[in-house]
Amino acid sequence: MSRQNNVLMVGLNRPKKRNAMPKSMMFELREIFSNIPDDVGAAVLYSTSEHFCSGLDLTQVKDQSVINCCKSASRFASETRAPSCNRSGVQEGATLRGGSDLIAPANRISCTGAIMEKKHLALALLVTFVWGINFPITKLGLDSMDPFVLTGIRFVLAAIPLVFFVRRPSVNFGYVAAYGLIFGIGMWGAINYGIAAGVAPGIASLIIQLSAFFTMFWGALLFRERMRPAQWIGAAVVLIGLAGIFLAQQGAHQVFGIALIVLSAVAWSIGNVIIKKSGVKEIFSFMVWASLFPPIPMLVGAWLVEGGQPFVTTWHNAGSVAVFSLVFQVYLATHFSYWGWNSLMKLYPVSTVAPLSLMIPVFGIVTSIALIGERVQPVEMVSIVVIIVGLAIGILRRGSAGGVARTVPLSASKI
Repeated sequence: MSRQNNVLMVGLNRPKKRNAMPKSMMFELREIFSNIPDDVGAAVLYSTSEHFCSGLDLTQVKDQSVINCCKSASRFASETRAPSCNRSGVQEGATLRGGSDLIAPANRISCTGAIMEKKHLALALLVTFVWGINFPITKLGLDSMDPFVLTGIRFVLAAIPLVFFVRRPSVNFGYVAAYGLIFGIGMWGAINYGIAAGVAPGIASLIIQLSAFFTMFWGALLFRERMRPAQWIGAAVVLIGLAGIFLAQQGAHQVFGIALIVLSAVAWSIGNVIIKKSGVKEIFSFMVWASLFPPIPMLVGAWLVEGGQPFVTTWHNAGSVAVFSLVFQVYLATHFSYWGWNSLMKLYPVSTVAPLSLMIPVFGIVTSIALIGERVQPVEMVSIVVIIVGLAIGILRRGSAGGVARTVPLSASKI
């Protein structure tokens, strides 16, 4: 523990245990926050290692029931409140499991950037690579398959046979159906049709990232979430880049395709709102069961628009490349990637994971050039850079407590 003028600095220093709290630490913290001097204007709780806190040290409470452990954690969190001063929780790293109880009493919480473990960073890069390369691989499948038929078959395989083995998510089933229709038809149906209409896969992988801004707008409109000035600036920059992409397109079909990709970004943002409203925890189960709903509308729609020709063409033309494209989309781009991404979102703050999504269009454009020979015009290249800059401005968030000095706390060093 240390003082910086009228600021009390309290640090956690059990790096080998990821700052898991034994009883001695809990008692000591309770004593500190119950006896803060009158001349202290603010108390800052921080970590001296890469992780903030992983909650209770379960090795010391193994003789207690789960219920008693939860009660002890909640009681400790409430007793660490310091009514006589500002309660500021400065999170210097990931908060794991019950560690969030430790900063819950704070009336101001700041995340200054969690440091990912190497294996988790590798997983994040692998997921973004899979999502990026999925766009040119989808294009390879569309070379021999109708976009509606491809989308329908993709979600049939995404749902069956897993739906017979994965328990239904414990949320209102209306959310599952709505998400399935929005995600399958509004997002991937539109993306596939847009690519089939002539939109370059690399460009599509970039435009779909606009969903981040649409999600922010929905949050402000529906959940009264406040948008930061940087997000408004980023959105304006992105719109300039998007206008350049539209101007660079040749022919009405490509312009229509770009409009569909933008529509798919809107659909993805609506899907994010549905997930938030549903409060679902079992994301993998949610994805599997939601995949039941897109196939019938997509396949029936293909039949009503073009009759049986798309099915006949798909049957005759689909070879090993098309099969590979489908397998990749179902098992890697859907099941594996959504599992990996949401696992990271549970371990780290959103501000740590979300910026890595900027790698998706980078991988998408590079792999599109390498795999299918995509050509990027000079106007498109400038627009791509402008959009990526705009996304970075809107998504990246600089920590507000980066200047906190890290002094080794005396009280924590005794533990």
